[in-house]
Amino acid sequence: MEQSEIKRQNGNLKELIFSLADPAAWELSRSISEKSIASFIGDDAFERIDTVYLVGHGTSYASALTAELFFSHIAGLKAHCMTAYHFKRCINDYLTDPAHALVIGYSTGGNTVSVVDSVAESRRLGAVSIGACGEKPSALSAAGSYHLASSVDQDHARPGKEFGGAYTVSHVYAMMASYLLAVRLGCRRGHLSAGDEAYWLRQLDDVISTTSGSVECLFDVMSEITPDIMAKRASTAVVIGAGPNIGTVEEAALKISEFTWDFCAAEDLENLHHGRFRELDERNIIFIVAPGEIDKAKTLDILTGAKYSHSVTVVLTELDCEPFQKLADVVIRMPKVENEYLTPFLYIFPLWFYGFIRCERMGALVGERRYGLWARDINFKLHYNEAGDPLPGD
Repeated sequence: MEQSEIKRQNGNLKELIFSLADPAAWELSRSISEKSIASFIGDDAFERIDTVYLVGHGTSYASALTAELFFSHIAGLKAHCMTAYHFKRCINDYLTDPAHALVIGYSTGGNTVSVVDSVAESRRLGAVSIGACGEKPSALSAAGSYHLASSVDQDHARPGKEFGGAYTVSHVYAMMASYLLAVRLGCRRGHLSAGDEAYWLRQLDDVISTTSGSVECLFDVMSEITPDIMAKRASTAVVIGAGPNIGTVEEAALKISEFTWDFCAAEDLENLHHGRFRELDERNIIFIVAPGEIDKAKTLDILTGAKYSHSVTVVLTELDCEPFQKLADVVIRMPKVENEYLTPFLYIFPLWFYGFIRCERMGALVGERRYGLWARDINFKLHYNEAGDPLPGD
């Protein structure tokens, strides 16, 4: 591919992410989600629900991981997130009481087979099931009892605006749809008072304002520090965090890998030094997502270990912490978010930007298919016959 075309497509992806600097883009998806929720939240079945299962793959799995705590903390439900293939494979072990269960399957394109099958089978077994995808009709929107819509299809519905292909803004829109549903479910089930509902909706308003107003600044910050990280010749990375940002680190690790083709893993803050720490040395980067005081002590432990492994460390935090400044290679001071459960909407941006800028500086197409394959192309039946012989022309 010519460099001019690479530059054009990379510019399209940057433009898409920067669309979230406009609060109107958030509000459009919010209105789509609110309308879809209003169409089904009055169903009596939602009063019986006590457990929610959230399933997806890739970015959709990361969105579902974040949503798990929205449904637990805000809606007061027992919430469990897992990959869709695992859930589908073991569905009878999980759905032991389908009359009191809600299953939500996430897919940006609305056609991920394991997600569609999970939602459809849950519905057949008697659970309330929801397909969370874009507005347009799809296999997933038709598979469930209900359809939770948002602007997730903006990642692949922009004629003339082609780019490498990795999903970005859909993660934000899927999280917001889940957040809104969690608030409405909390009210429907009597878990939230009118005052609680107003509080959580105000928190969403505030984080939209904070995040949309921070996009360009965060890009500038990452444009400044990414070359310095690259100069250290560290390439493979691990992104670590906990609590509400467990989905953030999953999405960040996925996106850094998709954007750059460099290996990147996601880990819990403490789990890192119970295993993967043994793999780390000066060739690795540790990105630490630690918004506030609750993860300060564990972050200091990680930074201490990194002094022995000589790994590059980057801390994303809103804290003014002198030991962070002394021990970390880079501290990114993030805008303050009042409630930690809303930080995932903001903290993903610098991690997206790191992968984007790193790949762009290497002159490569951000998010380009590797080996010419999309996820849907990794399919035995597309390439081989039943005997395992290659199909003609493959």
